[in-house]
Amino acid sequence: MRNATVDAIEMFAYLKFFPTVRSVIEEHLPTRDRVRSTFEEAGFHTIAHRIVSHQNSADWVSFAEQLSLRSDSFLARIPDDAFDAGIAALRRFARSVEPGRPVIEDVDFFVFQR
Repeated sequence: MRNATVDAIEMFAYLKFFPTVRSVIEEHLPTRDRVRSTFEEAGFHTIAHRIVSHQNSADWVSFAEQLSLRSDSFLARIPDDAFDAGIAALRRFARSVEPGRPVIEDVDFFVFQR
């Protein structure tokens, strides 16, 4: 299972642009221990856990445009003014990054077996 956890909150590439989203993420994401215990309570055994890199977007400009649609469930929950300020800051940053530099985020990867 590939899933973000609150333990990996600093791995969100957009976190520094949308600081108010931190509390939303903390409220809604499980901890690694909670993921493990949920599966183990259902009769699964934890075989492995790793942090894996995931290319979220081909470049930062595309990433900013993708997020500007507000389709990210966490960003959809923050106030409009915080979202607008964050997307403006992200767009400024995206224009300063070398073209073609992908947006890479790390995410938790769990392997369970029944």
